[in-house]
Amino acid sequence: MWQVIFGGIIGFSLFTLMSHPKSRLNKRLPNKKIKNVQFFPRVNFSARERVFHFHHWLLLTPIYLYVQNLVHSDIANGVFIGGILQGLMYKDRFKIIFKDKEYNEMVKGSGLHFPKKFPRFRKKKSI
Repeated sequence: MWQVIFGGIIGFSLFTLMSHPKSRLNKRLPNKKIKNVQFFPRVNFSARERVFHFHHWLLLTPIYLYVQNLVHSDIANGVFIGGILQGLMYKDRFKIIFKDKEYNEMVKGSGLHFPKKFPRFRKKKSI
């Protein structure tokens, strides 16, 4: 059980560092794109002034369900669960279709929702 929790902490931390738009690590990640399909660091494709964004939790869930019977590692299962839970903390977690302008604003700002228990990570209101 502790291995799943340990893996969950690793997965949550890793996906927070990699997916948060203001993270130093996220800013250093290269953009891999073929025509109108971007597959790294975000998975999305553009069509008719719309962006179809596939959140990492949405991609990790079926992968986790498939791999959990193949890989018998509690730590690996915890990493998947931590990544899925971290992805579900975003305000727009269920929104897949964005307008171009709206998507660009989302990528620049942080859509991540942290409860009041984590004031260090909350967005500061500008005056």
